Amino acid sequence: MKPRATAEAKEQIRAQNAAMGQRLKLARIQAGYLEAKDAADACGWNYNNYKAHEAGINGLRLPVAEQYASAFNVSKHWLLTGEGVMNPVGTRPLVRQIVALLEELDENGLRRVLGYVEGLANASAPEHR
Repeated sequence: MKPRATAEAKEQIRAQNAAMGQRLKLARIQAGYLEAKDAADACGWNYNNYKAHEAGINGLRLPVAEQYASAFNVSKHWLLTGEGVMNPVGTRPLVRQIVALLEELDENGLRRVLGYVEGLANASAPEHR
């Protein structure tokens, strides 16, 4: 039998959903959509579902948060947790694509990529030209 959530735990979840909703609204406005309906229509989302997320009524699951983060050009980590930088990579689509792929790597993979990028940077340094 599943244990029942305490009133304190339920309140914590409500507060987290409300905070995520506020970040979602901020991201939407920053992306240029003054109204929630405009964003939902432009992105092909169900307006009622989107509005429930923004209002903090429903929490965000990772796949949906990824859609919103991509559409509004914000970090999914920031959108879900409030931690980190809202717009870590600016607006260049290629940079966003690279960062999204990097986020999927483990520490070993990141170290390998770092070594490769450092090699590229050293090869293009003025003393190598």
